[in-house]
Amino acid sequence: MPSAGPTTPQQYPKTSYGFYLAATVSIAICLEAIIYLMMLGNTLGPFTVFRKEKAIDQALVRDISVAILRGAFSAKLYAENPQSYDGPERLWERVLKHEGIPYRVISDGVLAHNLGDASVLILPGAACLDEDERKAINSFLAEGKGVIASGPMGTRDADCNWVGWDFLNKLTGGHEASTLTPETNVNVTFRGQQFFSQKIPSGLKLVLPSQELTVLTTGEPDAYQSDWMLRPVGGKPITSEALALHHMIATGRVVWFGFSSVLPAEQEIDQAKINHYLTSSVFWAARRPLAILGNWPDKKESATLVAFEFHQNLANAQSLLSLLKSEDVSATFFCTSGVAVNKPDILKDFQSVGEIASLGISGEPLQGMQPHAQADRLHQSKLDLQRVSSRSVVGYAPPESMSDAGTITALNDAGYRYELNEMAVTSAVPEIVDFTSSVFFPFQKAEVSKIFRASSDDYTVLANYHGTEPPDASLAESFLADFKRIDYLGGVYTLYIHSYLMGKPEYYGTLRNVLDHIHRDQPVWVTTGHELVDWWTARDKVEVQTVKVSAHRISLDVANKGQTDIENISVYVYLPYHPTKVQIDAIVFHLRSPKFQMLDNDDILRVDFSSLSAQTNYTYLIKMDE
Repeated sequence: MPSAGPTTPQQYPKTSYGFYLAATVSIAICLEAIIYLMMLGNTLGPFTVFRKEKAIDQALVRDISVAILRGAFSAKLYAENPQSYDGPERLWERVLKHEGIPYRVISDGVLAHNLGDASVLILPGAACLDEDERKAINSFLAEGKGVIASGPMGTRDADCNWVGWDFLNKLTGGHEASTLTPETNVNVTFRGQQFFSQKIPSGLKLVLPSQELTVLTTGEPDAYQSDWMLRPVGGKPITSEALALHHMIATGRVVWFGFSSVLPAEQEIDQAKINHYLTSSVFWAARRPLAILGNWPDKKESATLVAFEFHQNLANAQSLLSLLKSEDVSATFFCTSGVAVNKPDILKDFQSVGEIASLGISGEPLQGMQPHAQADRLHQSKLDLQRVSSRSVVGYAPPESMSDAGTITALNDAGYRYELNEMAVTSAVPEIVDFTSSVFFPFQKAEVSKIFRASSDDYTVLANYHGTEPPDASLAESFLADFKRIDYLGGVYTLYIHSYLMGKPEYYGTLRNVLDHIHRDQPVWVTTGHELVDWWTARDKVEVQTVKVSAHRISLDVANKGQTDIENISVYVYLPYHPTKVQIDAIVFHLRSPKFQMLDNDDILRVDFSSLSAQTNYTYLIKMDE
């Protein structure tokens, strides 16, 4: 048998481990590139590689660059007092420098012929302008840029000779411009829920030193001259004399105000608010996104508090309760505990339609007493009312509106949460006074809110009524005039009724008329004092911020830093322009995108959140025209 030859190993193709390694690395790199491109698409926005990008409006991509006019023409008007002209311009420089906004100071010649890359033009006190400057301002706005002006701008020529109000009227969209100089301090009240409202509460009243004011008529002023109760001076309509406004000319944006932005040194807090107004004006004029919180839940534009002061008039009280029930209106019933504890049945009836609050023990003003004495009486009134009603009592209205600086501290010591008062009105919305319990537990805070009654009660309305008996519609209109004013400001209207006055049966028709109007014609939140304060203190802990990510994308951050959830809150986003298509996506995938609606005026997007959990931050992308 022949011997077997040598065994030959089986032949296999050579394996290139380098090839597989390279392929694996290539696949990983491609996946990372795809993920990176997807991240870019989800932040900066979509883009194309092999085809030409769609042209973008340059107004949407330009950086903020501010030009401030320091004109020699207008300076001639202030030759005897240069500080009056220099002060506002220097304030603008400080504000812009603090915000990190690039700026340059320009002359009349530069304004007329070479504004360069400026996107916002500031004209402080520029009363004297030549024709070339006027043409340059109009051209600047036609390019979709922004102008911020103050005072009687453009009313004089280069030699400071009077030429009239036409240029200012056309620039602002106003009419009937004029100047006036009150002999005393000036109250300027600001409208709420505007682009500057992040730090300026609705109906904020600032006290300015006596000065020359420029006023004009416009349909929707941002600020007006008011009395101590936020009413326009002289009993005029709000729209009769504007001290500030914002306006659009095609895509150009204009902000104008008719008062000095420089306050005395002792008004440091008020100056900070003015500075915020100036800064917000720059961002809005430059078409940068701005976000503000809506004041009230469920997209309501204002709030109404029906307050009923009870004084032993049982028959009137029962009839008013029937009226409130038929109108489906909740109310807050202010009672003296010394009287109410002897009428437990009426207290239970009050609870069936609203909230019980305190007028003290006997209805005697506490003003002038030591804070600890005030606290003792407030605490006793609270305990007595709670014992009979079995409900928590958290509200107080000073009898005859008489209180002092110690009352708010006494209210906190006695466990109250709010005071309703018409004295020392500072805004149309509540002011929160914070009492920190301990330096070791800074988050365990007690807060007492001041609800300002910036409207006339029934006593004042009836004292000024000169109509027929029984009352005609003019009596209801006296209440509704206050309501319409507070509604315009976006604040809290208080319908304050005494049981011995408007509680009489002959006035029920008037009250029904007022309540029907509030319910029927206006998106108003009718609530009690307790609910109002619960909402306002929770809202106070919510912060919003916007950042421009790209030409068509905005990041919206909403943070609830409070200890309680808040429901049905809205954020109003001032967009760079009015898009035809809007989409909102959550950055975190498990978050549900909120509902939203593009409003018709001022390029505003309203974003509605059904709930914001306590101690939670939310981030969304607003995508426009993608």
